[in-house]
Amino acid sequence: MPAKRQAFSHEDLNDLREAQRNLVRELGFLDGYVAELQATNVQCHALIEIEMRDGITSGELGEVLLIEKSTASRLVNGLKSKNWIRLKTDKNDSRRKLISLTAKGKNQVARAHERANKEATAAMKLLDGEQQQAVITGISLYEEALRKYRLNRTSS
Repeated sequence: MPAKRQAFSHEDLNDLREAQRNLVRELGFLDGYVAELQATNVQCHALIEIEMRDGITSGELGEVLLIEKSTASRLVNGLKSKNWIRLKTDKNDSRRKLISLTAKGKNQVARAHERANKEATAAMKLLDGEQQQAVITGISLYEEALRKYRLNRTSS
């Protein structure tokens, strides 16, 4: 028998939205620029996705990052101007430009991972094991719910 869903109250909604706002602030997303990396938050996210998906196109990167194609194009141009990525023409389709990290880009991603890992590890060490698991589970469930909502909204 499935678990009974409890009502999501107005107070719960207010608490969730406050936690979201605080999380965004604590993660530094409102600043938009990570001074020690000399990069914007979106540039850091893009570099990590390029690292994970070597040969991704600008359009695909935009889809992954949930940004418009024109924004993704400007983002790619900015990363290229910093010599963090290179574009290579696809052998099978000359219209497709495949993105990969340069050595400088790989160094930048390593620095971004190091910074994020240090921050996340320090924060999680303040919690016990059960609380750590609750954070991971809770954030994963919420991300999944947001994705389902976005996909349902766009398919309607």
